[in-house]
Amino acid sequence: MLVAQRGRFFGQSDAENYETIEGMPVPHDPHQGAAAFASRDFRIYQLGRLLVIIGAEAQAVAVAWQVYAITHRAIDLGYTGLALFLPGILFLVISGHTADRYDRRNVILVCYTLQCLCTAILFYLSWIGTQHVAGLFTVLFLIGTGRAFSGPASSALLPHLVPKDDFVNAVTWGASIFQMANFVGPALGARSLIGCRVRSACILQAAPSCMPSRWLR
Repeated sequence: MLVAQRGRFFGQSDAENYETIEGMPVPHDPHQGAAAFASRDFRIYQLGRLLVIIGAEAQAVAVAWQVYAITHRAIDLGYTGLALFLPGILFLVISGHTADRYDRRNVILVCYTLQCLCTAILFYLSWIGTQHVAGLFTVLFLIGTGRAFSGPASSALLPHLVPKDDFVNAVTWGASIFQMANFVGPALGARSLIGCRVRSACILQAAPSCMPSRWLR
């Protein structure tokens, strides 16, 4: 079988390396689906982002379980989610302005550092066996604040990590990694709580959140 292109003819073996656009065969790269990972910065950033999201989601499960163990009220589980979600609404405009005005890498570093400090506080509160959920909700609100500011900064940083031609591929992979981390995180959090005390589990959930900060330097 012959395939014509601009007056030239190719055999069947050549045609297998071509894909058709508007009736004309064009070169096909079998590795094009992972083109964004050719960039070292993109690989490191997405690995760090994966660990942060997994740790954050796993931590949320552990803290929610701890809150319920203290109050035995189902509504308090909703309050844990509200404490994490509310800063995203309150700081919606400010976080976007911050990402545009300041170095996005520094913004992300500050947010990750804040989340690490909050993780340490959560571990301390769990270790001493606190019975006051107000302190836990306050720390969760601070974690939500870090997420609110890191989100826009992370999105704005992405175009600087890959070549222009690979940007769409990078966005696709970024969305896939986000969804995978949101699935793995809660599962890891629930699994690690089996057979463990809630106070001891918090540090196991949150440890991945503190690891990537040094990779952004």
